[in-house]
Amino acid sequence: MSDPKNPVPGDRVFDLSDLQLHDITPEMAQRLLKLRDGYPEAIQSVLLADPSIRKQAGLSEIEVEELAEKWTTCERIEKVLPAARKLVELLE
Repeated sequence: MSDPKNPVPGDRVFDLSDLQLHDITPEMAQRLLKLRDGYPEAIQSVLLADPSIRKQAGLSEIEVEELAEKWTTCERIEKVLPAARKLVELLE
């Protein structure tokens, strides 16, 4: 068994307490934007861009900080998702 903070498929003990997960209703889901192909590269470009370039593009540093936090959360979810899917498969 691996570290509960970093589960791998087949693990049965998870610690995802660092993630704030929210239930989304069907009505809320309809209002969500759909991500397009290439979004990880676009996000990395924004995060790595010079602050003067971001300002020229109309982005505030607060928006960039929020994007960085959300991106970190997204990467964390993507990392644990295979283990969570495998656990659901085992439960079913």
